[in-house]
Amino acid sequence: MRKTREDYLPSEMFGEAAWDIMLALYVEEEQHSLSLTAISMMSRVPMTTLLRWVTYLELKLLVSTVSVATDLRVRLLKLTHNGREIMDQYMMDILRIPPAASRIGWKRIDTK
Repeated sequence: MRKTREDYLPSEMFGEAAWDIMLALYVEEEQHSLSLTAISMMSRVPMTTLLRWVTYLELKLLVSTVSVATDLRVRLLKLTHNGREIMDQYMMDILRIPPAASRIGWKRIDTK
């Protein structure tokens, strides 16, 4: 599974907070963004570490942040289209789900 992960994303992300951040966003984010505070708590990453990795992930075009107009202290984080596609492909690969099957219900393929 680790080798497969490295086929999709840079190896320096693993064993670090970046993977936890990406995974938390992938699992929790459907149609909305999550606050940096929520991601910090969900991924168990200290805020200073989170901010450093968010900058890295933004440079890789995997996540984007936006400020909230009503409260400029709050920044929201979400996967970019590219980030979501990479995570989707990775999940389909490790679960052995062909891309077409994902559109009709994510059914695991029996390999027996």
